[in-house]
Amino acid sequence: NWSDGEANGDSCGYPQSSAATVNFPAGTKARIVLSTATNVGTLNLAAAGIEVTFARAAGQEAEAVQLSVTTLSLTGTRLRLALDGVALQSPGTTFSAFDGEVRLSNGASWNLDGALNNYEGGRLWLGPGTTLSCSDYVFGGGLTVIDDATLQVRASLALGHNMPGGKIRFVGTQPAFRCSAKNGLFRSNLATANVRLEFALPVGGYATPPFFHDSDNPDYILGYNGNEKREWPITVDVAPDSPAAFVDETTETTLISWGKGICSNILLTAVQPGADATFVWSEENVSENPVSLGVRVVGSSHSDELHVKGEPESFPCASLSPGYGAVAVARDETRTCTAPADPVNVSETKRVTCVGWKLYSVDAASLTRTLVREGREGEERTTCTYTNTDGLWHELVWQWKVEYLVKATTDGNGTAFVKSESDESASVESAWVETGKRVRVTVTPNDGFGFGKWTGDMPADHDKDFELRFTVRDRAYAFAASFLPVVYVSPSGDDDNNDGKSLDTAFKTIGRALQEGPNVYVRLADGTYEVTEQIVIDNGSTVAGATPGAKAVVKLMKPLSSAGAEGSVFKLAHADAQLRNVTVTTDFDRGDSNKNKGFGRGVWIEQAGLVDGCVITNCRSLYCDHIGGGGVYLKNGGVVRRTLLTHNCTWGPNNDFSPAKGHNALLDGGGLVESCRLVWGGGGETSLTRCGVYSYGGTVRNSLVAYNTQVYDNATSGIAVHLIDGVMENCTV
Repeated sequence: NWSDGEANGDSCGYPQSSAATVNFPAGTKARIVLSTATNVGTLNLAAAGIEVTFARAAGQEAEAVQLSVTTLSLTGTRLRLALDGVALQSPGTTFSAFDGEVRLSNGASWNLDGALNNYEGGRLWLGPGTTLSCSDYVFGGGLTVIDDATLQVRASLALGHNMPGGKIRFVGTQPAFRCSAKNGLFRSNLATANVRLEFALPVGGYATPPFFHDSDNPDYILGYNGNEKREWPITVDVAPDSPAAFVDETTETTLISWGKGICSNILLTAVQPGADATFVWSEENVSENPVSLGVRVVGSSHSDELHVKGEPESFPCASLSPGYGAVAVARDETRTCTAPADPVNVSETKRVTCVGWKLYSVDAASLTRTLVREGREGEERTTCTYTNTDGLWHELVWQWKVEYLVKATTDGNGTAFVKSESDESASVESAWVETGKRVRVTVTPNDGFGFGKWTGDMPADHDKDFELRFTVRDRAYAFAASFLPVVYVSPSGDDDNNDGKSLDTAFKTIGRALQEGPNVYVRLADGTYEVTEQIVIDNGSTVAGATPGAKAVVKLMKPLSSAGAEGSVFKLAHADAQLRNVTVTTDFDRGDSNKNKGFGRGVWIEQAGLVDGCVITNCRSLYCDHIGGGGVYLKNGGVVRRTLLTHNCTWGPNNDFSPAKGHNALLDGGGLVESCRLVWGGGGETSLTRCGVYSYGGTVRNSLVAYNTQVYDNATSGIAVHLIDGVMENCTV
């Protein structure tokens, strides 16, 4: 609810203020219901994977719940923005997500003070009764659907701008693309614009041309950039599923009207199967430029025809017999239709396999389909015998299973495996996986090597996961695994006389092993490693326990004096630095008066790095303003995953507790804590303060926060969690 009427916003923290900035985190999925007019300063949808719907409350009119935005950013990949009955007022903006979508429905409207730049291939859907108004509409490479809706351009229109191709589809009885400025231009900046205007003609045609200029005599001819004639083609087409094409009568209607005239040699015409259409230019000419383009469609009932199609689409298949399209079949004639049994490569990374067919009868008047029969099993899945017994229109729809190539390669120091949930065996390096199916990608390092990281198409923040799990979504995936040479360390090792190349010749200390770098995999044998100074991983190295259960214990034996990064047992200061399967602890003893002034934080992560599968316990950070995180401190980034943080604490002197923050974790400006347990933070002393998790920005996800303490009576932070900024997702507190 963004409409609580309070100046500072509601409990969700989204303010009702024209000076406010609302940043949606990556992956946000939200439906926001407005019950009154709402002002927001900056509405930022620049992060990836945002799916947000703004809807009006029941009983409200769109104008009553206008959402006014001072700055609007629509740049996030995979963006889905929906306006459900809401009036949006915004400045001009650029819709730059090639795989994004903006959808208006339920009488929604969107009024832009400036231009709407949709030239990166995005999709714009205007549902029945909706309107969009902008000064300029700059379109290229995507899809715009106007379904009994209005798109009004108050100044100039650019089609095929920046990116060639794209389609504007007119649906319903009266869609409208209106240009209203007398001096507005209709132009492109590309010689290969190739935009398609597609009209799904209604029965009886249009009362008003769908594409038109409000002025009877605009200043410029459609297709001229000012007085300069531009040769950039635009194709005008009739949609193959137009209702007007399937009735036994003739429809004549005007599609485009431009009072000054149309540069006819830039408008190409192309008709899809399903209608006998003839395009007709108006007889009126201004400087040899006709002022309108119409179409004459002679309908057809398609009797004695079999239309061959494919689902989910008609994929290219040379061996399909007969091929896609309309096939004339005489009364009582029998046709044997076949599809290949083997997979068909659509591209190097996409293939389809016929898994059956469906035969429909089609009513030409209503275009409704009725299933007659289907084939799914054995040889019948690729063979359909059709006999025209009734002379009606029928459709044969081949059913295709779509698979994409998931490929994982290595640098030669290990083997990668790809396994689909539908396949019992794992394939080495690559496998074809059906869209919508789960897949696992794993690696096995060669002897003497440890896993480093993935590059390629892995999900965000998962480049260092030993195993990748995801769902294939209409695309191919490629990954490359790299490995690090192993350096062995053991409590019984020898730094001076051993080479670290085997467990028998292991080094004794982690610091000595890291000197073998710059990028090595330090494998710790089980046991305790006592240290008296900080361990820094400032390159692409990994420090990891050799066996599950974090049985390699790194124990700080001497207090560290700094409250900052240097006051931590481990410091990760590189994007590829990793700490895995290790217990980090200290010799701190609350019962010893000589050790009650702090000791050492567990781990400091500087901007990037990974802590995974570890135990961080009995660590303690010193007092310092804005500093804390007895267990782990994430400075502007980094990831902590599948880790137990327990019995850690921060310390501040008596009567000055506020600066000591986050017993188990402090997120300062970013970072991710995921699938962790943050428990028993703090302790019974009056000098231990400030909650289990403290955040100035970042994400805590899928985690347990429990049994943490706060001693200072007047402290304002939460006992479990205090969020100055940041996000908690799916956590138990």
